[in-house]
Amino acid sequence: MSSQPKGALGWLNWATTSSISSSFVEFIGKIGDAKSKQDEERIIKNELKTMKSMLGEMEMKEIVHQKEFLIKILYCEMLGHSASFAYIHAIKLTKQSDPTIKRLCYLVLSLGMKKNDELMLLVTSSVSQELTSMKYVCNWTALVFLSQVVNTEIIPAVLPLVKKLFKHERSLIRKKVVSVLHKFWLSDESSVEDCHDLFRIALCDRDPSVMSTSLALFYDLCKSDPLSQKDLVPTFVSILKQIGPDRALPPGTFEYHTVPSPWAQITLLRILAILGRGDAKTSGYMYTVISETMEAAEKAKNNAGFAIVFECLVTIVSIVINKNLLNLAAQGGSVL
Repeated sequence: MSSQPKGALGWLNWATTSSISSSFVEFIGKIGDAKSKQDEERIIKNELKTMKSMLGEMEMKEIVHQKEFLIKILYCEMLGHSASFAYIHAIKLTKQSDPTIKRLCYLVLSLGMKKNDELMLLVTSSVSQELTSMKYVCNWTALVFLSQVVNTEIIPAVLPLVKKLFKHERSLIRKKVVSVLHKFWLSDESSVEDCHDLFRIALCDRDPSVMSTSLALFYDLCKSDPLSQKDLVPTFVSILKQIGPDRALPPGTFEYHTVPSPWAQITLLRILAILGRGDAKTSGYMYTVISETMEAAEKAKNNAGFAIVFECLVTIVSIVINKNLLNLAAQGGSVL
């Protein structure tokens, strides 16, 4: 096992025994050895000038050099220096077949571009190709990009392609589709008006990770229009019962310090608090599962369990009052 390179000279010596170019290692080493902010800025500005001179031939470079170019862009941006001149070339490099290059390109674009950037229209073509690819890694890369950077202008172009991936065999893709649709809804509610059936299908997905991802979407939907989601109360209650008291999920699935899916339980409790507010009939469906969830969480005796107990208390005082739950809440309050 090789020793850790130290200083600029150490990085240069290490580069001779690796596939990384010496110029890339020298740049990283110089940044690390900079004695002042002025030295750092001088090094980065010189590197940006060199990168600009290389733009015309970048597509002809070897893959390793293309990766280094993209990583240098990220490095410069992280240190506060704009490398926006390279975004158009990052878009061009998304056409490369190498999945690592693609992921780096979309990472550069998602971190550097603004949602209203004019270049977003150019990215749409590349993203559409990734969404229709037979390779799930390409699908996932495009979906990650859309979940981070999207504007209302490109939603109509990519929405049909995103919806097709909802039936993908891999839960990783279905989960990310839900995240993207959630992002679209946050950007423009009217753009996904015809997707509410898909939202409900995701809530009942066979994979727990997809179901858990959909809960964040339903929490926002409930805050926006509680009445439209009232009929789902039995479903939310059933899911909470399976996750918490019944522990119906496979052993070890999404556990945090022996507490099963604490974030999902908290989100479900918040949803129930919204839907049960001022509605005695709807609140009646919740009393038993809230009580069971609180009792199960108290047994954990750790921060995850305490967080669920606290959310149970908030839910109890938010919905129509029940005497037995109030007594339980008084006892549970002493745990916190």
